Amino acid sequence: MRFLFIPFPMHGHVNPMIPVVAELLGRKAEVDVAVDPQFAAGFADVGARVHRIETPVLGSVPEGLDRRGRAGRRRQNADVRKRRGQLVDDLVGRWSTWQPDAVVTDLYAEWGPPRRAGHRPHWHLFPAPTR
Repeated sequence: MRFLFIPFPMHGHVNPMIPVVAELLGRKAEVDVAVDPQFAAGFADVGARVHRIETPVLGSVPEGLDRRGRAGRRRQNADVRKRRGQLVDDLVGRWSTWQPDAVVTDLYAEWGPPRRAGHRPHWHLFPAPTR
């Protein structure tokens, strides 16, 4: 069976996926991971095929910012949303080489399920642990 993991780029979302990937690899599954470069090493260390993709994270717009500061933050977030759209196009472009049977993604990784891919594997959301 072939898996594609697409985690959200934050430690609390990535770290729980690494042992799952290691377990699947130990069971002779094929595992690809499309992940932000800053988190690639953990997956590579356990033997996954890693595909580095820049996955930008939206910033908050705190109330303490003045009008100009809030406008600047909103512009930055608009740019992040645009780059996320490009990310989906990138994932769709790579889809034919991955051909996963199952995709494991994070609820927050909204670019994870590229609906336009035409390939309909099983989707699994990986919940981040809560305290």
